[in-house]
Amino acid sequence: MTAASTTSASRGRIIAARSLLVLGVILTLVSILSTYVKREALDEVTGAMRRTRGLRPGEDNNFAIITQALAFAAWLVFNRNETRLGGTNGLTDFKQALGFRLTDPSTQRGLYILTVVALCAAYLLCRWIVASRAGKVLIAIRDSEQRVTFSGYTPWVYKLFVFVVAAGLAGLSGLLYVPQVGIITPAQIGVLPSLEVVIWVAVGGRGTLIGAVLGAVAVNYGRSVLTNYFPEAWPFILGGLFVVVVTLFPDGLVGILRKLFARKDAAPAPGPTEASPTASRPGGAVT
Repeated sequence: MTAASTTSASRGRIIAARSLLVLGVILTLVSILSTYVKREALDEVTGAMRRTRGLRPGEDNNFAIITQALAFAAWLVFNRNETRLGGTNGLTDFKQALGFRLTDPSTQRGLYILTVVALCAAYLLCRWIVASRAGKVLIAIRDSEQRVTFSGYTPWVYKLFVFVVAAGLAGLSGLLYVPQVGIITPAQIGVLPSLEVVIWVAVGGRGTLIGAVLGAVAVNYGRSVLTNYFPEAWPFILGGLFVVVVTLFPDGLVGILRKLFARKDAAPAPGPTEASPTASRPGGAVT
């Protein structure tokens, strides 16, 4: 009886996980395809949303609040036992992936190498986007969205594009995270994890791609170490770190490294020693 219930529960989790995967793929495809819809139809849809919701162009704060609200709603849904996703315990008992046992050291090593390769590929993709024409428009939107609008561009189309790219990278990171950890819980999709990403970028260095990588590694390494000694104080440490970085080191780790290298390059080289009076005369004779 127990074995049968365990088997049915495992099958239910597998079906639920596959359903979530299919749903994520469908949502990603819909987001990508929406960028290719006719401009007139998109203008009508967004115009209706602005009229009903009171949104105006350039109100990115509203979009950020809506995304956080959706994350909180998803967290509430996945916490319910009716979804058959384990409730607050999440999905566990991941033993195999594509026929490989996840507990084998060779599989773990392969997943680590795959993660590093995926990180390098994502970094190169982001660099290519930044160097492209769309990336230049995105930089201009960051500096002055109103000027970009007056130049004849549609800023929200580029914002949607970069949002879809970010969502795809987040999905890839989750795909690589679960097999290595062996568990996924609703705590990973709430508001706090999304705010931690902001802290990663602030610590590493805003406006740089390598800064996001450095910030993620540094903050997560600090969490792994400090939570062993101060598990309850970690949220306060994280909040204090964010305040210190924003107020004292606005450029993050990248800015600190740049200043150190700039000082090293600006340091004057030691000049030649002045010759003594005795050395300036042949034989060193003194008159």
